[in-house]
Amino acid sequence: MAPREGAEIRIELGDAASVLDRSAADERAALIVVGTHGRGRLASALVGSTSARLAALGSRPVVVVPQASHSEVQATPPRVSLGQL
Repeated sequence: MAPREGAEIRIELGDAASVLDRSAADERAALIVVGTHGRGRLASALVGSTSARLAALGSRPVVVVPQASHSEVQATPPRVSLGQL
């Protein structure tokens, strides 16, 4: 998949939260937006949560967007903006 105009693909090794935080600092980002798998508290406690570790670093605000359930995705009609056609 090619990046959209103004975007870049970056591949780095390391702890995901630390790499994301460092990349956001390098880019002077005002905030970080990440998705979550919605595993639940028990699974997150056992496996760990990248979004929680990222927020705990506290270098900038983090917005966590929950993953939509399968039924939510199917129930949501597609949005079309006539101004973009």
